[in-house]
Amino acid sequence: MVGIQNNQKITKKHAIVIGGGIAGIYSATLLQEKGYRVSLIEHRKFLGGRTYSVKESLKSQYDNGQHLLMGCYENLLRFFNKIGSIDRLKFQDSFSVKIIEKTGKTGIIRDTKYIPFGLMLLVSLLQYPYIGFQEKLSAIYTLVKMKFINRKKPKYQNFSFLKWLDDNGQSKNVIEKFWNLVILPTLNDHVSNISADMGFMVFQESILRGNRYVRLGFPKGTLDEIIAIPGSEYIRNAGGDIYLGNGVTKLLYEDNKITNIELRDGTKLSADVVISAIPSNSLYNILPQELKSNNFFSSLPKIKHASIVNIHIWLNTKIMNDQFINIIDSPLQWIFNKSLDDNKYQIIDISISDSKDLLQKTTIDIMDLVFSELKDIFSEFDVKFVDKYKIIKERKATFRCTPNSKEYRLTNISPVDNLYIAGDWVDTGWPSTMESAALSASNVVNEIESNNKNK
Repeated sequence: MVGIQNNQKITKKHAIVIGGGIAGIYSATLLQEKGYRVSLIEHRKFLGGRTYSVKESLKSQYDNGQHLLMGCYENLLRFFNKIGSIDRLKFQDSFSVKIIEKTGKTGIIRDTKYIPFGLMLLVSLLQYPYIGFQEKLSAIYTLVKMKFINRKKPKYQNFSFLKWLDDNGQSKNVIEKFWNLVILPTLNDHVSNISADMGFMVFQESILRGNRYVRLGFPKGTLDEIIAIPGSEYIRNAGGDIYLGNGVTKLLYEDNKITNIELRDGTKLSADVVISAIPSNSLYNILPQELKSNNFFSSLPKIKHASIVNIHIWLNTKIMNDQFINIIDSPLQWIFNKSLDDNKYQIIDISISDSKDLLQKTTIDIMDLVFSELKDIFSEFDVKFVDKYKIIKERKATFRCTPNSKEYRLTNISPVDNLYIAGDWVDTGWPSTMESAALSASNVVNEIESNNKNK
């Protein structure tokens, strides 16, 4: 209840948000801003979704993996600003990535501030040591051509980014050592598996958009400190309820409305508006049978997913000075230095995208591979430097942006009168990123408001 007007009680509309990741938290805060009383439901005992922190003790916390931000993540940055954690982020002064070979050769792709129109990487690309001069010229020409392509044309959903690169004269070497170097960590997939429009999107929204959009950002603390803790405080301070460790088991449906949601412990809740902000497979599992067969929802099982494996290693000796590096000829892909200010001890996070080959390997097999690779990359490395390690396998880390996958991505508005859909996998025009999650939340609340005005 928010007040009394003309002797009538004014009651807030109630909204239920299912899912406590970025899309769910942001949806909840935006609905509260619009005057809704919000209940947020999360099946785990903590918020954060796929961006969470692991707590071994009060003094030992670490993130499930390294989550990079970019300057082009405008909706995500608005989310952090709203919940009050924007000052917990640190961005590069200018874009720079060090790329090394195990032989010791080093290349750096960096921002060249004085070249306009989002073509600032051209100078560093000319100096890039892993591709030949003619390959460099061809890559630069292709970048310029890409800048002026309208990626929203339907035809670019029909074939892979690799096919488009092949058709535009890109050699296998430049594809692996430049194009895929950008695509793999961004889309968690190889250029051969993603649609052409999503490949264009990655370059057009960052490198080709301008200097400030491509800068990389890092959380100063843990993901809990920038997402879960300030997010839950914001929701509760605004009068919202958060249900943790008691997920939704089914949606109850009648007269084309979700009449109730049923929780694991049998509790039933009802609301004027229900937002699903959970992964596509999780939504499908809680739908009543009559909705599973609805044309709108029936494509959900067709959405494919890719995995990410992160290996956290605690070292008693410092082996790495850079904040992060990419290894061009190693399965380890990216190594992040999580303890820049410590001159003695070190924590590193090895991030491996599209890691299906590792999912079935044992811990011993994975660590044998990791230690062997670390020895090749850092000649001084010795297994005796390792105090402990932790492997985190995210089997469904991201949805895959394969050709024609757009037809499986749902819109924010469902055919059910009071059910709306959010999440990074919803059709936002972005791939599976934190920005897509935040954008979906902004879009879904705008749709709810628009529908209310039209009633």
